[in-house]
Amino acid sequence: MLPDDASMIVRWRNSKHVASTSRESTKGNLSLKQHLEWFAKTRDAQIDYIIELNEESLPIGSLSFAWRVLPGFKLCAELGKFIGEEKALGKGFASEATNLWLDHGFNTMKLDCVVARTRKNNLFNIKVNQKMGFTVEPWPAQFGEASDEWIFMRLTRAHYIVTGK
Repeated sequence: MLPDDASMIVRWRNSKHVASTSRESTKGNLSLKQHLEWFAKTRDAQIDYIIELNEESLPIGSLSFAWRVLPGFKLCAELGKFIGEEKALGKGFASEATNLWLDHGFNTMKLDCVVARTRKNNLFNIKVNQKMGFTVEPWPAQFGEASDEWIFMRLTRAHYIVTGK
């Protein structure tokens, strides 16, 4: 993801299907300025990539890893993902991209664990994460106060390797 992608990302993040299941859904529309400010200040702690359909060179969504500290793990990242293009929903692209992103995280970046915070109403995302081997776990204190609206999921490197995902 580059600053030049900002207008596309803002359009996606403000779309009803993304905003209704994301952390930003209760904060109103995201502005281009807000996105660019967030992007500039998170580069040391996060990497973001655009999901693109190779056949069409069509950008359809985003994947990210944000570095997190969790007791018992050396290198952890929080997974973020969404399919922004509505016409690309329900076609398996999120599962395919997530599988490739996790492979990169565990095998290239040598992550020890990947976590995800997901709204309970985001059943599709929960299903994709569980398909990849994530398990629902108690909410860790370092992520703030637990909420009935959110769940915490984790996938460890050991589990990822054993399951062959």
